[in-house]
This record gives sequence, C-alpha cells and structure tokens, in this order.
Amino acid sequence: MKLTGGIIAYIIDKEKSQFYYGENSYWLLDDWRDELENESYLQVVEKLKIDVASFAKDTALKYLPQVIIDIENKSLQSSYYDQALENRVPATWKGKWVKNPELLLEEIPIKDRYWLKEST
Repeated sequence: MKLTGGIIAYIIDKEKSQFYYGENSYWLLDDWRDELENESYLQVVEKLKIDVASFAKDTALKYLPQVIIDIENKSLQSSYYDQALENRVPATWKGKWVKNPELLLEEIPIKDRYWLKEST
C-alpha cells in the first residue's frame, strides 16, 4: 500500500481496535453523522484498514496515527494540524485537539504501538 495524502486513524469500537488510512474527509465525523448513528460507519471505512504489522521500520516511524476515534464513547482526539477535525464531530460527540502528538500516541495501548516494534 502506498501511503500518500492521508491520515492514519486508530479506531476503537466495542473493545476492538484497528488502524485505518484515508484522506481527511473520512475523519470529518460530522459529515458521517447518519452512518455513525445507524452503526454503518465502520462498514464505510472497512476498505481503509491497514496492516501496520507489515510496515518497515522507516515507514512505521514516518506514518504515525494522528487521529483516535472511540465509537462507543463518542470521542475523537486529533493531532492533525489541518481542518480542526476535533471540531468536526456530531453534537453528541466530544472532540479534542492534542497539541503534542506524543501525548496522542500515548493514548494508544502499548501492544498496538507498531512504531515501537522491530521491523520484520
């Protein structure tokens, strides 16, 4: 997979988590209000799932998650510098800007931090 022009998002849903890669429009959650309400959003972004375990070390370090979406708790955290994704959430959601990207990465469980693992 060629990673250009997109954002890596870490999505949590019902105690499952997965990484996705797509252009920022997929993470403008207020545009996906209906899909979030009828629980079809994950079906929409299914094609964006990525296998981070296969990343080479240089790729892993270059492409770090910039968005965390917790569907069950209706929250989005972002360290993405453009478009204020944290302000583009449905009214029932919480959005948070995380100025320091390292703090955002600390929100991801250690077992899922692919950028810390040895390359294969």
